[in-house]
Amino acid sequence: MKDIEQILMNIRQKILEIADNQRNLLSENEELISQVLKLKEENEQLLTRITELENKDLNLHIGFSLDNSEKERLTNNIDKLLKEIDKSMELLKS
Repeated sequence: MKDIEQILMNIRQKILEIADNQRNLLSENEELISQVLKLKEENEQLLTRITELENKDLNLHIGFSLDNSEKERLTNNIDKLLKEIDKSMELLKS
């Protein structure tokens, strides 16, 4: 009879250890999920930043590849558009 009681006590002890291990693993899993989500967000921000920098790089290459007359023409067009925008803003205000 004592052998059976000892076996039952051992089983109970193992069950308690398993339950404790499960709680620890669940807690660790939650922490890891949180870290993964944080890293995914950081990765998305870095990808966005890379895209922005690539666009700036492309714009710089385009800017350097234009000759002076094309740059002047584009500058004049931009100036005209800005003046039209300013006029439109003034009309909207009044």
